[in-house]
Formats: sequence, structure tokens, C-alpha cells
Amino acid sequence: MKNLKILRIQAKKFFRKRFFNGFGRKIMKLKYYYIIIFSLMTFLCAADNRFKDLKREIADYGTGKKLDILIEEAEKNFKKDPVYSVQISQEAYKLSYGTEYREKYAKCCRIYAFSLLRALKKEGLDFALKAEKYYKEINDFRNLAEINYEKSVYYKNIFDKKNAVKYLDLADSLNKVNDENKALSGKIIYVKANILKLDHPEEAERLFLKSLEIFSEQKDTLIIAKINNALGSVYVQMNKIKLAEEYLNRSFNFFQETDNMSMMITPLTNFGLIAVSKHEYDKAINYFEQALILSEEGQYTKFIPDILTQLIFINSEMGREEDNIRLYKQKVSLYEERNDIGAVLSVKIKLMILGMTLNDLKLSRESMAEITELTEKHPDKKQFKKIAEVIYNANAMEFDDLTLEVFELLKYGDRKINLSFMPNYLSIFLNLDEYDSANYIYKMFEDESDFFDPGKTYLSKILIGKKEWSKALEILNKQLKIYGETENKTQLEAVLLDIGEIYFAKENWKEAKKYFFRALELEKDYKHDHKMYHIYNFLGKIDLKEKNYGEAKKNLRKSLRYAEKYGFKAAAYEARSNLAKVYAESGDYEKAYIYLDELRELTERRYSSEMANQFSKFSSQLQNLALAGENRCLNHENQIKVLELSKEKLQKRVFVYLFVFAFLLGGASFFFYMDKMKTNFKLKKEHKKVNELLLNMLPASVAEKLKENNEAPAPEVYDNVSICFADIVNFTEISAHIKPKDMIYDLNIIFTGFDKIIKKYGGFRIKTSGDLYMGACGFPLKDEEHASKIILASMEFLEYIKNKRNNLFYPWDVRIGIDSGSLVGGIVGVSKYLFDVFGDTVNTASRMEENSETGKINISERTYELVKEKFVFEEREELQVKGKGMMKMYFVKGKKTSDL
Repeated sequence: MKNLKILRIQAKKFFRKRFFNGFGRKIMKLKYYYIIIFSLMTFLCAADNRFKDLKREIADYGTGKKLDILIEEAEKNFKKDPVYSVQISQEAYKLSYGTEYREKYAKCCRIYAFSLLRALKKEGLDFALKAEKYYKEINDFRNLAEINYEKSVYYKNIFDKKNAVKYLDLADSLNKVNDENKALSGKIIYVKANILKLDHPEEAERLFLKSLEIFSEQKDTLIIAKINNALGSVYVQMNKIKLAEEYLNRSFNFFQETDNMSMMITPLTNFGLIAVSKHEYDKAINYFEQALILSEEGQYTKFIPDILTQLIFINSEMGREEDNIRLYKQKVSLYEERNDIGAVLSVKIKLMILGMTLNDLKLSRESMAEITELTEKHPDKKQFKKIAEVIYNANAMEFDDLTLEVFELLKYGDRKINLSFMPNYLSIFLNLDEYDSANYIYKMFEDESDFFDPGKTYLSKILIGKKEWSKALEILNKQLKIYGETENKTQLEAVLLDIGEIYFAKENWKEAKKYFFRALELEKDYKHDHKMYHIYNFLGKIDLKEKNYGEAKKNLRKSLRYAEKYGFKAAAYEARSNLAKVYAESGDYEKAYIYLDELRELTERRYSSEMANQFSKFSSQLQNLALAGENRCLNHENQIKVLELSKEKLQKRVFVYLFVFAFLLGGASFFFYMDKMKTNFKLKKEHKKVNELLLNMLPASVAEKLKENNEAPAPEVYDNVSICFADIVNFTEISAHIKPKDMIYDLNIIFTGFDKIIKKYGGFRIKTSGDLYMGACGFPLKDEEHASKIILASMEFLEYIKNKRNNLFYPWDVRIGIDSGSLVGGIVGVSKYLFDVFGDTVNTASRMEENSETGKINISERTYELVKEKFVFEEREELQVKGKGMMKMYFVKGKKTSDL
């Protein structure tokens, strides 16, 4: 046991030093990991054994021969195995030092320098100088060129572009002094092109093509494949998609044939970028996931963060932000393994922002707490905490000294870190309509704007906000020309939308429509509709401005549908507010009130503080519409008041007539008595209408409490309740093609029938929302058979809609979802009473309906447990339910007649 303990300690020390990566962390979790690690130690020590074997082989040789063998072995291995090469060349250097073998000593210094530089050790530069000293004395320009080439590779690998280019130019000059080494010239050009490809793609393209020509003559297939790969990357950057695909296919096919996994990753990633530019997101995901698998299997972790970044971008574009939580956490784990604290904090800030976007307060608060904790352990990273606080406060609408805080961050913080968060800073000021502040900080980083604003989107938004239309159009027209000549439709569409927004702001509706329709065609061409909500929203607003209410309603309903499809809550909110305006202006106050009521409900649920601000702008409009809409509902009460006033007047007249016209007492008394009876009859009739109206809005027991106390009763918790959601299938799409009055007629027939059915089973309708019907059984009055009754009612719903098809303008279908449990119910509102219910049971019933199928009743596991002995069911596979995880569900097939 003692030996095992010692072995475990030694294994831990060794493993942390030499093999501590993601794979290593997994092994450390195993029970007998120290035995596995010991095996790996043996494998990694093979280099030491090889070196010892080599030393034994040459032990009896003379110094000159020993040096020749060591130098030859080091030159063979310095690229593929720098650690082994360092050991050999170090031995050779020690052996040659102070001897008469000056030439061999120079060779030892040279190869020792190469080995150290390839291992990214700075000491290699010192040995390179020693070798250079000798080669300068004998004018050996070829060796001098190779030494300077290796220096440039070292500087490239440590991201020092300036020194890398400097030594490449020097190597190129030295190589051309005597007989030019073509292979070295090709390598110099290839490395220089790699350095320049991000900042100067056109120059990099020229150099890659030149190096390709050189190596094609030498028939070096591996380097040719690498150059094809690099050219493909450059063409992706330059938006020359066809050329990019051609060169990437050449390189990928070669790497696939030779089973070179590490080199296959880059072409796959570039294929993914090409697919993104074409809006082919499913194809892009496939390429990135293949690249990710190769990276993880081969432990090529340097590629993983960039691949995850692209997958995060695609999810954001497709409205699948929830999936990004897992990807961000994967990036955090990767950077933690590398002990890259700055990168960890950057990703945690993005996780915090994602939590705010999803209205996931738990995620955003946890991320903020982790950022605070991590920066306390690493005081040199305090800037990240400050950045997180600024973004967090901006989202929480806490604007005190926010502008000053951002300016201080930009002035005193690390420029590189600030550069990575520039889009967030700019978004803060653009959301606050502080365009001058946004413009000021943009100017501070204008030289690096290609990094954070390659499409000039932020600059154009700043200029639009400042109403500098001409400057904005000048920039965007340049971008339009660039992207119009390429196949990058993503960027082209973004530019078209920005130009459309400028003309919209200038109230040039004709030009605005032209650009929005061009963007719409791009979306349709690429069979992806994730930005349709944005385009239809603007088209709807233009139609509203032009008083074209029919088209405005159609476009805004489409905008709402696409926004809800992709979960864009802010966009759905805006679409509802614009629909409310359209219906209000067109005189349909009831519909306007429905949309404004939905807006109020969204605000109360606090989907985002931004929405709360937007809703406050509609408050006055809400009041006006409420008055217009409720005037109709209050007509009965007004009639009652008028009748009561007339009754008082009539009574006064009776007394006057009694005194003045005593002789007509008998006849007058009889006349006024009959009139009074008639008035009382009208009063009772109107009271009955008011009561019926109240019972339509509220459950009977709640309505009685309201009448007794003359105020809304407090919300109550109801246990053992069943809720059903019945949704008309494809209602939005179909309703766009039938007359509004026909659609209203059909809805009235369907919902009236549903009301009668659910009432028969002791339930009641809670509310309708558009084409959605929500009913309940088991409250306010308790009913032990609530689950059975709601299912029976739902089965009758399906039968009813089937039988009524011939009487409707369209043969509608419904799908139904049911859940059972507890909920909270009560009256919402003051001027307009509305009974509503809240809780997990309501949300789950809604999810059951969303996961149901046409003409079927889908129930939760909770409901199934209550009625499993009374009905026949079809068990379904567990499904992923939004906000719930994996859930079991059952389709109701029919009832067991013996039990019911």
C-alpha cells in the first residue's frame, strides 16, 4: 500500500507537469487513475529511453563521429519531436563546446537553436546568434537564411507579427545572395502569407499562389495541400465563395486520403463559414460538429473555442439561445484547463448577458457572482468585474453615472479587453439613444473598427440616430457594392435592412419598401426565415403610415408569428404594440384592446425591463382604448342609471299632479302605476343582463363574492384542478386567406359549443386568446372527478368540431393538451375585471398542447396517474419540453365503458 501511495504522488506530479489537459482531467476522476498515469509516464518517457539508447550506441565512437550522428539525428527530429531533438542537440553542443571542431560546433548551435525555437523556448535565440557568428565569418548565406527563417517561425508562433515579418524579409534577402534555395523561398513566402492573411488578404492571396507555384514544381504534396487549405481560408475571408470551395475541397480530399485529422479541421470549419454566409445553417452545424469531434478526439484543443463561437452564432441567428448555455459552459471548462483566467471571465460575462437575454435571472446572477469571486482571487483581472457590472446595471435600467463608468473603462482599462466588448458598450448607448456618446467611443477605437464592426453596422446605426442620413447611406452603399459582388448573402441582407431603415426614418416609404422587399427575397431564396419578423414588422409599420390597414395587419401578424416561432420576445412585443395601433386607428377597438391586454400581461410577467419601458409609452393609449372599448360594455349600466333618473322624475311628477289635478287622481294614479311597473321590468331585465355579463367573465362563486364585498376578492390557491388548452391548428396561416367576418363567425360557433360542453361537465371557460380556448374543471367548487371530466369534455370538443365542419366556412381541426395539479386564480385588473390563473399546471398544460397532434388529446403524466384506470391511452416517447426538460406524455384513445 505504501508503494502504491508513493506511485500515486509521483504520478500526480508528473501528470500535472506534462499531460494536464481535458483528457487528463477525465483520467484523474477514475478510481485507479494513478496506474493509468503510470502507463502514460512510461510512454512519455520513451523519448528519454531513445536518447539513452543513442548515447549507448555512440559511446565508443570518436568525438567527430559522435557529433555527426547527433547532428544528423537532431535535424531529422527537430520539427516532429522538438523535445527529443533538444536532448540530442544539447548533448552535441556540450560535446563540441571548446573543441577544434568549429564547423561542427556551429552546426550544433544551429540545430540546438532550431529545436529550442520549435519548442517555443526563447533561449534558442541565443544559440542562433552563436551559429550566425560563425556562418557570417565564412559567408554561408544559405545557413544564415535558414536561421533567420526559424527565428521568424518562432515569432509567428508567439504572435509577434512585426518581428516575424522582419526576419522573413532578412531570410529572403540572404537566400537570394548566392544560389537561391527554391524550397526555402517557397517556405518563406508561405509563412509570410499566413502572417498577412487576416490584415491583408489580397497580398496573402498573391503570396500563397506564388508559393503554390514553387511547390508544384517540386511536387511536395503535403505542403501543396496546406497551401490550398490556406488559400481557401483567404477566399472565405474575401467572400469569394466558389474559389474558396474549390481550394478547400482539394485540401480536404488530400487530408482525408492521408488520414491527417488535425489538417482536416480547418477545411471543415471553413466549409461551415461558407454555409453560414449562404444561410444554410443546418449544413453549417454539421460541418462545425464534425470539426469539433476531430478536435476533441485528436486533442487539438486550440481549434475548439473558434468552432464553439461559430455554433453559438448560429444558435443566436436561429433563435435557439437556450442551447448556447451548454456551449458557453464548454468554453469555460476549456479555458479553465488552460488556466486562461481572462478568457474564462470573458465567457462568463457572455453567459451573464445570455441570462439577461433569456430573462434567466438565476443564470445571470450566478455568472455575476462567479465573476466577482474569480476577480477577487485574481486582482489583476478587476477590469472584467467592472465590465460585467456596467452591462448588468445597463440591463437593470440603473443608469446613474453609467456613461462616466464606460468612459473610465475605455480610458484606463486594457485596450485589447475593451476592444472585445466594444459591441456591448455601443449597444448600451444605442439602446439609451445616446448617439453622441456612442459616436465618441467609436472614434476612440476607429482604427480597430474592422475587428468589432466589419460590416459598419454600428457606425451606420450611430449616424442614423444622429440623423446624418447622407453619411450613413454613403457607408452602406459602399458595403452594398462590396457584398453585392460576393456570395455572402448574410452581410448583403444586413446592409439592405440598414438602408431600408434609413429611408423609413426619412419617411421615404417607397424607397424603404424597395430595400425591405429585396431583403425579403434573399430570405426566401435561402429557405430560412429567422429575420422575417424584422422585415414584416417594418413593412407593416410602413403600411400603417400609409393608412393601408389591411396590408398592415397582414404583415404585422406575420411578424408576430415569426418572432414567436424563434422566441424573439422583444420583437413579439413590438409586433403586438404595432397591431394594437393598427386596430385602434382602423376603429376596431375590441381587437386593439386584446393586443394591449396581452402587452400588459407580458409586462407584468417581466419578460424584460425594456418591455416595461415600452409599455409605459402605451399607457395613455391603453386608457383611451379602454374607454372606447368599455363604453360598449358599460351601456347596460348607463341605461340603468338613465332609467333610475327617469323614475325619480316621474315620482316628482306624480306628487305635482296629485296637488294640481286632484280630480284626475284616480286616472293619473293608474297611469303612473303602470308606467312604474314597466320601468321596474326594464330595470330587472337590465340587471339580469349585467349579471349574465359578469358570469361570462368570472366563475359564479367569484362573481358572488365580488357583488357581496363590492371589491375584487383576494387570489386563492386551488388544489386538484385540471386545465385544458384547445388550439385551432394552422389558424394564423388559414385566417390570412379567408374573410375576417367568416373567421369570426367560425370562432363564435366553435367557442360557443365548447362553452356548452364544458359547462355540462361542471367546468367553465377561463378565457380565449385568438384561436386558443382555455378551460378548467375542479374549481372554484371542488370535484374529485376533475381529470376524468376535463378529458370527457375534450373528447366532446373533438367530436363537436368534426360534426360542425359542414356548417363552418373552413373545416378546422384542433389539438388539445391537459395537465392536473395546483394553481393560483384571481381577478386581474380594476377598470376591467378579468379572471385568470397562474402556475406550473397552466404552463405544463400549454406545453402539452404545443406537443399534441391534430385531432388528438395529449395529457401529462400527472393527469395519466389520476385516470389511467378509466381511459385507453397511447404511451408516447419522452419528449424534450421547453423549460421542463424531458417529459412523459400520453394520447387519449378512448374511454373504458365498464368504468365510465
